[in-house]
Amino acid sequence: MGSLFPKTRITAFAVATALVMSACGDSDASGAPDTIVTSSTVPASSSSTAPADTTPTTTMPAPTTVPASTAAPTTEAPATTTTSPTTTSTTAAPTCADSGPVPGDALGFETIVADFDLDGLADQLMTYFAPTEDRFHIRLVPGIGGAFDEVILGSSSAGAVRPIGAYDIDGDGPLEAFVLVGSGASAQLVGIYDVADCSVTRATLDGEPAVFAVGATVGSMSGMSCEGVGHIDSVFAVSVDGEIYDGGFAPHNLSGSILEQGFGDGGGGWGSFEEAAEAVVMFDCPPLVL
Repeated sequence: MGSLFPKTRITAFAVATALVMSACGDSDASGAPDTIVTSSTVPASSSSTAPADTTPTTTMPAPTTVPASTAAPTTEAPATTTTSPTTTSTTAAPTCADSGPVPGDALGFETIVADFDLDGLADQLMTYFAPTEDRFHIRLVPGIGGAFDEVILGSSSAGAVRPIGAYDIDGDGPLEAFVLVGSGASAQLVGIYDVADCSVTRATLDGEPAVFAVGATVGSMSGMSCEGVGHIDSVFAVSVDGEIYDGGFAPHNLSGSILEQGFGDGGGGWGSFEEAAEAVVMFDCPPLVL
């Protein structure tokens, strides 16, 4: 299909030729050539070169890629969250002081375990013999840690020493400890210890370490009973002839580590040694519940 532009050039040329030919005549019979004014310019050449394309060309700029890092930050108001502060305790758990290790040559350990101070932890109460001292020791190892250790006064290798039980003598909750602190020819000697404040304290009676004998001879016999409330009883019987025994009991009240003897009842009587011994010679306290 031909171009439109060549046809346009042919038409212009024909018009130009006609105008030239008209110029050679006289349109007004004046004899002078007519002057022709035209708005068309005849090209000097009828070259077939196509005129420049005047269609506007739109050049699209190359897209500009904005790096991700240059993107404007999005600012959002932070959510308001109320969090209860967490408090971490830096206070170390309380412990008892430690009186030091057991002597290296210690032997004859006897131990009972009970919650003496009612703190929910098992405490250990033990006795042992220290040969270099020829003395027994009592040692408390509280459940919270630490240790308390002291010599059992009046003890020696000649006597049996060991813890035998625990009971709340004064009714205040924490337990007191019963400890065999020695022995005689016909009796076991029982001491009482107040267990409190990371230590053990020997109970006293009239200013001296309290001792309760459990045993019998032909002339006398004795024992201990925990049947009372808030106190312990010492029971006894004596005989003049070894056949008829009279006896009774005497209550002992405990305040801290001090025992005080109260008024008792001496109206008991037995017709023989055997009857009296069965009724009196005893350690009648509840068994230790471990």
